[in-house]
Amino acid sequence: NKSQPKQIRTASELWKIKHNCLVLQLQDQAYTNALKTCQQITKLQDEERPEFRILVTQAKLLIRLDCYSNCLKVLNQLDLIYPGLGGLEELYKSLKFAENQVICDGHEEQVKRLLEAQILYKLEKYPNAKKLYSDLLKDSDPNHPEFQDLKQNTQLKN
Repeated sequence: NKSQPKQIRTASELWKIKHNCLVLQLQDQAYTNALKTCQQITKLQDEERPEFRILVTQAKLLIRLDCYSNCLKVLNQLDLIYPGLGGLEELYKSLKFAENQVICDGHEEQVKRLLEAQILYKLEKYPNAKKLYSDLLKDSDPNHPEFQDLKQNTQLKN
């Protein structure tokens, strides 16, 4: 049997293959693999401006996998690349869904509440963000390094 030479695929063909793979992984709830596929798709695209829906999917997967600090990085990337688009509202709803699905200890709950406050702030829902920051401040140790940041965030303008 003569082996066939390996077929070289274009970036567009690879993107379609990866995208189909991503759809199947999401249907199968293989979220860790889907996150890796999102990252591979992003590498196939223009790195200066990755596709909006891939970044949104990546952020949702990070929320689902409880990787909140990484999700915030993706949110910031979305905000920088696509200013003024409404994707953050959808992510906020995903965060609320994830919050209702996961039972966690106090520290993880605080991380979720902090991320929720940051998302509310990015959505320009300042009174809601301020209230969450105030609630977090009440539950925080004054000696913790983040305490001063929380205190400063409670002084947001409405």
